[in-house]
Amino acid sequence: MKTSAKRANPAVIVFAAVVLAGMALFSSPALAEEPLLLVTSGFVVERNLVDGKMVEELVPLPENISSMTIIQYEIIGTNQSDKALKNIDIVGAIPTGTLYENNTASSDTDSSILFSFDNRQTFAPAPLTRTVVAEDGTQKVVPVSSDEYTDIKFVVTELPAGEAFKITYRVMLQ
Repeated sequence: MKTSAKRANPAVIVFAAVVLAGMALFSSPALAEEPLLLVTSGFVVERNLVDGKMVEELVPLPENISSMTIIQYEIIGTNQSDKALKNIDIVGAIPTGTLYENNTASSDTDSSILFSFDNRQTFAPAPLTRTVVAEDGTQKVVPVSSDEYTDIKFVVTELPAGEAFKITYRVMLQ
């Protein structure tokens, strides 16, 4: 994972999750002098039938992952400063070879959840749309399938000094 922190307002934290053969997980906190400590983790979502009910368990990522495996990304941010941080952007990749699992993005703090289908050129709330031009020159707004999502952005409204947040989302390996 790649993590970087900027001291601009809004604070911008970007991390990129990379899925490779023999997937490895990196947990990269921001530099100690940065106001926001950011730790990213990934887990395989295992689903098992227990007493007639489907139960989910998060397990550490193995070295090899098969197709159709669901991966949950978890980002924990801690404000290490003595001041509130505002408008924190957390941008996560939906890695090539994976598909975003609809309605799995969540945050335990006040935040907006936005998506991109154009590699971070634009972000908007789901469902996304795009304008296409027909051969006759007319324009039409059409929906974008979540299969085309390339990135997800959480915009944390405010994080008081010393407080933390947790955000998660899931992808499925193709």
